[in-house]
Amino acid sequence: MPEQIQPYECRQTMQSRTFEIFHYQASRLDDVSLHHHDFFELYYFLRGDVEYAIEGVQYRLKKGDLLLISPRELHQARILPSTDPYERYVLWLDPLWLRSLSTPDTDLTACFDRARPGHTNRISTAGSRLSTARDILASLVQESYGGEFGSDLASVSLILQLMVEVNRMARAVSPDPERGPISSPLVSQVLSCIGMHYGEPLTLDGLAARFHVSRSHLSREFQRMVGTSVYRYILLRRLNEARLLLREGVPATEVSTRCGFQDYGNFFRAFRGRYGMGPRQYTGLVRKSRATPQQMNRS
Repeated sequence: MPEQIQPYECRQTMQSRTFEIFHYQASRLDDVSLHHHDFFELYYFLRGDVEYAIEGVQYRLKKGDLLLISPRELHQARILPSTDPYERYVLWLDPLWLRSLSTPDTDLTACFDRARPGHTNRISTAGSRLSTARDILASLVQESYGGEFGSDLASVSLILQLMVEVNRMARAVSPDPERGPISSPLVSQVLSCIGMHYGEPLTLDGLAARFHVSRSHLSREFQRMVGTSVYRYILLRRLNEARLLLREGVPATEVSTRCGFQDYGNFFRAFRGRYGMGPRQYTGLVRKSRATPQQMNRS
């Protein structure tokens, strides 16, 4: 049976509480804006000409490259002109669900953990491991869209096999100078500073002064490496952290203060402009999505 290719969807939210798998192919596609998710993303590059930016680090992708993206990481695909279609597998995994499949001895989320020694966002697969990962993803697409008996159980089995294999590859990965990321020491320092101090007042002028560079130089270098302005990145970082805190049950007013917004009104407008709803409405939807059928029947 030939592999099924899904029409591209621009949504960046999961509709499932477990996983979603896509096999995308497009001859022409505009760049996707810098964004983040509430879930883990596993991206397997098949063909095309693509640069992928994750937290200010750029990767020029080659066939078989596998990207691991966690909820707090801002990222963006930049599609370059090519005679080959842009083709990839994209697997979304709910963090709570993936943790529920783990055991005390086997943490399937470890490959996404930036604090883990040797962590990398890219695994350049080769040989048998390349074909193994691709074969599992192809089978997962067939099970997810084929409607065969037992496809739900077969899909879980494939994901377990895939995530064990991916974690093994992540542990064994070694630097490859031909596939190394393209990064800027200045931008890396600025991103680290924003990551640690997003709850405090931050401006382009203040960051330029902190790192002893001109405002214009920092602005150009940041735009080149990250794909957006310093101001926009700070806002996205704050909103990203705010959404994660809201999912953890932190009150909206406290989230506003902790994430560096001057007042709740500014936070509300920024959050609604980005996500199409206010912070408290978002919290309500999260609670509803996590409710058991018994809890929903009692409400």
